[in-house]
Amino acid sequence: MKILETAVVAERAELLGELAAELPLQKERILDIDVYRLEIDEDLVILMYHLDEDQKMAPEMMDHLQEHLGAFLVVADNPGGTGFFPGAEAAEELARRLEGRPTVVAVKSDADALKLLNADIRSAGFFLSPKGRVMFWNAASPASRRQVWNTLWQSLQS
Repeated sequence: MKILETAVVAERAELLGELAAELPLQKERILDIDVYRLEIDEDLVILMYHLDEDQKMAPEMMDHLQEHLGAFLVVADNPGGTGFFPGAEAAEELARRLEGRPTVVAVKSDADALKLLNADIRSAGFFLSPKGRVMFWNAASPASRRQVWNTLWQSLQS
């Protein structure tokens, strides 16, 4: 069985729930961290470690996870560009530790803002770096949410 693991940091806890609304995730606790498990089939499982600002992770824990994580997902809200979200410093530290691994930044946008984006950017996002991508999604658009997940899955398998 192949297990692909990623770290997830969300600006607000409910954002991850909105983004993953249609995914059959099983929530469990591993090493005192909320982990979302997605079984693709009997040979492939994806584990998403939800790291939030309230979880003060011991350096040993981060060292352990760092060895297993294949990608990094940041889920952010964009209600008019309010700036950095709580826990941004912890997310930046995690990003430094995961440097070189695929990173997807999923920015929640309202429907009107999503429609204003160039069609290519709306469907494929844009690159931050060779392994980093910004994607835009809307809670009312299953297609935009699926595009974020498809991008992450492709990143994990590369």
